[in-house]
Amino acid sequence: MIQMLARDLKLCENRETFKSLIETGIPITRQDVVIIFVTVTGLRAKLLSQESFVRKIYGDEEKDGLSAIQKTTSAGVLVMVDLLREKKLPEKGFVRLEDVGFETFMANRFAGVYA
Repeated sequence: MIQMLARDLKLCENRETFKSLIETGIPITRQDVVIIFVTVTGLRAKLLSQESFVRKIYGDEEKDGLSAIQKTTSAGVLVMVDLLREKKLPEKGFVRLEDVGFETFMANRFAGVYA
């Protein structure tokens, strides 16, 4: 549906109308939850092992707070921008989020939402 609105009806060219349609047609909630679930299987001490990691991130309760999806999406972007600002990323070329080491990522001040 978004493709039809954005491309076919050319609403990307009229951002205010597009924004108004989205804001009035899609309800906003702060009661969302982002669930991060990772399972890894591999050899540990020559034994096939499996480990899982689960994290739930909730939206803020207050009226002007952030939803869980806003928190998690913005945190990843902010970490990368901050690492670039701190000159911990290459200044040229395309750098993917997965190119940053886990420890480096989590040590950043904006990664706290994932802790």
